[in-house]
Amino acid sequence: HLEGKRLPQGLEDLIMELKAKVPIEIVHEIDEEIELNKGIEDHLFRIVQEALSNTMRHSRADKMEIKLQHRNDYVRLYIRDNGIGFDMDSKKQASYGLVTMRERVSEIGGAMELVSAPGKGTRIEIRIPIIEGESEENVDDGDAD
Repeated sequence: HLEGKRLPQGLEDLIMELKAKVPIEIVHEIDEEIELNKGIEDHLFRIVQEALSNTMRHSRADKMEIKLQHRNDYVRLYIRDNGIGFDMDSKKQASYGLVTMRERVSEIGGAMELVSAPGKGTRIEIRIPIIEGESEENVDDGDAD
């Protein structure tokens, strides 16, 4: 959980915690001024957690790149690793984690692109539109299930 923190601070803390525990190089760039409604921030935080977990469990990567960037009318979350990658056409690869990530992105009105190939690592790019005046009630935080 973000535990009362805004998304940029929560991600910084998560990355620092991971760097202390796991021998992986994590290069990150996080725009500090990003402020979204709480539901969207929670979804994005959980997506990053899932991506990190997948990388640690499956990829055998020794380097990751994480970017959270504010663009004119959207937020871009970019995650890339230099791991073993996978065959995207393989049915087995529709893992629970990836399905959950796609569902979260869809719930908050975003788009997710996943690119991977054997021996080539994995890249995830997510774009979430920023809607001015968005109210907290419009987004379900996903904790009701």
